[in-house]
Amino acid sequence: MKIDRIAELKLPKWERENNMPEETKPKPDLDFIFLSFGLIPINNGCAAIAPGAITHVEIERSGRAIIGVHGGSQFELEPEQLAELARTIRQRSDDTAVLQREAMKKQMQTQFEVQQELQREAQGLISKPVLGRRN
Repeated sequence: MKIDRIAELKLPKWERENNMPEETKPKPDLDFIFLSFGLIPINNGCAAIAPGAITHVEIERSGRAIIGVHGGSQFELEPEQLAELARTIRQRSDDTAVLQREAMKKQMQTQFEVQQELQREAQGLISKPVLGRRN
């Protein structure tokens, strides 16, 4: 069933997306979602784990790793996947440091601007003395 364009625009976004062909539907930005929740992607981005949820890591002689998380789930990683996980954790750590630095800069800039604004307001409240002759 074809809907005309005006009627389609009047539909809620989720309903418009349901009517879209599969190839044009927006894809979720999993990396953004994982980063927002502090999750580390594993298994080629098909899954993600919270570092605080890890209960144990077992490295087998073959180099394969078994990562256990709260709730009893386990993830098995081949040596290449484990190396990729290590790179991802390092990259996330570096990214977090950069983001925290930028947030701190922004916070300090905002504090400076607020201080300047308060000083200007205080100066406006104090009237200058009249320096003229009186008759």
